[in-house]
Amino acid sequence: MHIIPTVRLMQGSALIIRSALDHYALVPYTTNQIQSIVVHINAFLRPLQIGAIYSPPRHTISAEEYKGFFLTLNSQFLIAGDWNAKHTTWGSRLVTPKGWNLLKAIHHLNLKYLSTGEPTS
Repeated sequence: MHIIPTVRLMQGSALIIRSALDHYALVPYTTNQIQSIVVHINAFLRPLQIGAIYSPPRHTISAEEYKGFFLTLNSQFLIAGDWNAKHTTWGSRLVTPKGWNLLKAIHHLNLKYLSTGEPTS
């Protein structure tokens, strides 16, 4: 197993990858403590980028910053983690500026998100 950490002062994200998978780390994106990697899986014609995110609750991110991050990724990617971006679209009881900006970026770039629609605890 191979752990690729991104940590800044008690906050951060990490990806745990089976070392048998052909993968390599990308240069960390500097906003939101994001760490991305590329994993080569035979079922995909192109590499699948998988990323982890931790965005501190008090940090506001513009729609342009989200779009800038998404545009650094290839056409097949999955980013998961603690976005701290609340929006009723994905089950939050309220909408924060960060959640609104994330939704705007998703719509602008015609991306898809996965959510059960249930709030997290």
